[in-house]
Amino acid sequence: MIRRLAASFVLVAAGVAGCGGDAALPDVTDGSLTIELSRSVPYVVDDPRFGGGTLSTDVFAPAEDGPWPTVVMFHGNGGSSADMWDWAKAVANRGRVVFVPNWQRVAGEDEDDPASTRAALELMTHQAACAVSFARATAPEYGGDPEHLTVEGWSAGGNAAVMAALAGAEPLETCAAAAPGEVQALVIHDGALLLADGGWDPVLAADPEVFYGFTPWRLLDGDPKMPIHVVAGENVLLGRPFDDSPGSWVFARHIDVDLLGQLTEAGYFDDDGWLRLPEINEWAADTLADAGYDATFALLPDSTHGGLSREGTQILVDTVVGAEGG
Repeated sequence: MIRRLAASFVLVAAGVAGCGGDAALPDVTDGSLTIELSRSVPYVVDDPRFGGGTLSTDVFAPAEDGPWPTVVMFHGNGGSSADMWDWAKAVANRGRVVFVPNWQRVAGEDEDDPASTRAALELMTHQAACAVSFARATAPEYGGDPEHLTVEGWSAGGNAAVMAALAGAEPLETCAAAAPGEVQALVIHDGALLLADGGWDPVLAADPEVFYGFTPWRLLDGDPKMPIHVVAGENVLLGRPFDDSPGSWVFARHIDVDLLGQLTEAGYFDDDGWLRLPEINEWAADTLADAGYDATFALLPDSTHGGLSREGTQILVDTVVGAEGG
């Protein structure tokens, strides 16, 4: 077995502190594996559409012989792979090769122009597909099994994970390595699946179908082939106030689904007229299940968007490690 060692160093077990980003985790690992970290491995090269022309991924891999199942983790909007380091270490220590790609939520040239936004979102979909395809192509170099591949995404990375797993998009032509294949499981963690940030409102009001560009809803008529696990922090207050007027932000996300009706019927507006990420994610899991997917939803107790409790961490890590089991 060939193991890539360039630009790598060793993390013994998973108790190294201070390596993560804002979303730091308690140490809940129960293994004793030695984890090798290969930093900044290029997966997109010579592409002027991205700053510097290169996108890279970090890889956490057990030093012990595999083959180990492979996981790809997408960080949140505006973040970096370092935000996921603690999560990646915890999962790698349970016998997984974990790729954490840096990805960019590229803005359109004109953020108020639907065509520009649509093109940018399509670019991001192909970028996410490249990250997953690169992991599949190179996993054996790190002791990984490319035939057992789970994709996970946090926050805006939940969108990237969904599109990489479900869209069937071709990798970028500048992908450093690519291999065909399918994703075996998908995990969405606090996914921003309704693009609830106010910055999306003008372009979605002008052309609601732009919403399809980086969300799963246009994909739900496909052939479900994988288990999907949706998890959300119990105390995540990110969200937006809502009312039933035509000018409300949620109306711009109506396309061919009765979004307002579904959310109202589920009781998500019964309290104080806010729509929060736990509610968005629970609704997404229900929608996926209704479309025929083996979809589950779980709350992460005492956890916020940027920090998990010990119990929440254990649930998240167990979910990723056991994702293929349905």
